[in-house]
Amino acid sequence: MKSEILSFVRTYLEKNHIQSIFLDEEQNQVFDLGLREYLLKEPKYHEIISQLLEKYSQKDVYFLTDVYCCCYVLIRFPDKSHLLIGPYSLSSGSARNHSSIH
Repeated sequence: MKSEILSFVRTYLEKNHIQSIFLDEEQNQVFDLGLREYLLKEPKYHEIISQLLEKYSQKDVYFLTDVYCCCYVLIRFPDKSHLLIGPYSLSSGSARNHSSIH
């Protein structure tokens, strides 16, 4: 049942042009559609993901905003897998209720 719901959610996000990826501490995954690579030339995605997963380790849903005002949703499942949804932008341009990531 979980995989069917997750598949539905990821398909829905994809059709709305919103990225969703499972994070892996071992890989240098690009989670921001290449924004940091474009701006910084050599971003350290591996370090960012490791810090992110270490900081947000509870089985919960987190709403995050990075220094570029890109918003993300981080979901940690009971099996310790992590799904990152985003980047997306808030229509109001306000990120008051979101935690920050760098």
